[in-house]
Amino acid sequence: MKKLLIFSLCLFANLIQAAIIVNAFNPSVFNSNLSVFDSNVGITGFTVEDFDDGTLVNGLQVSFSGGSASSTTGNIANSSATAWGTSGVLVNAGNDLVTFHLTGGASSFALGMSNMEVRRNPDASILVNGVAVVTPVSGLPEYLDTVNDNSQKNIYIRLDAIGETINTVSLDWGPQAPGSPGLDGIVFDHVAFSDAVAVPEPSSLLFLGLSTLFFLRHRKK
Repeated sequence: MKKLLIFSLCLFANLIQAAIIVNAFNPSVFNSNLSVFDSNVGITGFTVEDFDDGTLVNGLQVSFSGGSASSTTGNIANSSATAWGTSGVLVNAGNDLVTFHLTGGASSFALGMSNMEVRRNPDASILVNGVAVVTPVSGLPEYLDTVNDNSQKNIYIRLDAIGETINTVSLDWGPQAPGSPGLDGIVFDHVAFSDAVAVPEPSSLLFLGLSTLFFLRHRKK
């Protein structure tokens, strides 16, 4: 019984820990049939923004270098070589920080990155709710580097929240590498997110756990 109590307490302690799970995909998973691609990266049924125009889908806003979040943007370009969806893409346009705002929160968030070079910004990182979860992006084994400014896809990333809600996702380029030819021009596309799932308060989970333990111990007696 004592072992059961210890195991149960450890289980409930783990339940109340929040975490972001990083799922990374090499560009080889891309498929021009977007239904197949969505299935490959686990975003079937998500709300998707492919940047075909300057107006973003409901629930998504973007800001650059700490500016105001907006549901419209002029940082749109056409590039079939770097696009993860249709031909439209979002570009950072010389900004060293790009933040996606999920106005209603999300339980998962995903995006494709292209045209990124390690030689320019080797420490580029991804932050969720202001906390770094991937540092650096180029350190992920699925990452394919863009060499000598050749336009190509680098990586597709899906972030899944456990015990918390994703409100913002930021791409921070950090300091430029010594001798770098300048800030990298990064392309984002096929941004996808799922609705936030209600997250129980840690105190509620703890109460549930303790109630269960009391029931088990009382039943044992």
